[in-house]
Amino acid sequence: MQSTDWNQRYSGGNVPGWDLGRPSPVVLRLLPSVHHPPARVLIPGCGLGHDARALDRRGYRVVGMEIAPLAAERARATNGVDVRVMDFLAADFSEQGLGVFDMLCEHTLFCAIEPDQRDLYVAAAARALRPGGKLFGAFLDFDNAALKRPGPPYGTSASELLHRFSGSFEVERLEPSGFTFPAAPGVDVPQLEVVFVRR
Repeated sequence: MQSTDWNQRYSGGNVPGWDLGRPSPVVLRLLPSVHHPPARVLIPGCGLGHDARALDRRGYRVVGMEIAPLAAERARATNGVDVRVMDFLAADFSEQGLGVFDMLCEHTLFCAIEPDQRDLYVAAAARALRPGGKLFGAFLDFDNAALKRPGPPYGTSASELLHRFSGSFEVERLEPSGFTFPAAPGVDVPQLEVVFVRR
């Protein structure tokens, strides 16, 4: 999706599920399994910044990234977080003065991009993290055919994540979270909780 598509969603309030109105419980539960503050954290596709604010309050040095300028503006105004308007999939972190990060927090970006862009996501995550850096967060564990509606969100599976990420990351944790996510009105789907370590 392009930034204009997401701007239209945010301006029309058409972000059910995408904005929980609070940080992801999976993200918060995984914090003891990742690097401690003041580690640098990148949150791509940060939306209105709830996860970013929660990590910032815990002492992490957080940078949010958002393709929709309207969402970025609201995240800055509402949650007071540092959000850059950038396309994560194409970002050159060194060239854009961001350097590398200790952690990358995933919550609803992987499921928002087209499935044929997922290798670009993995490559961007590898560029963003230092060796030993950790990608952590929640991935939606469902089959879109079962949802009976087109994406986004687009589901994934543990086997797909292993296949895509194993070249650049080691698996530290990949298991059902026990939490669900509102993928569509009245439809909650399971989530996987993940910690991958950059090789």
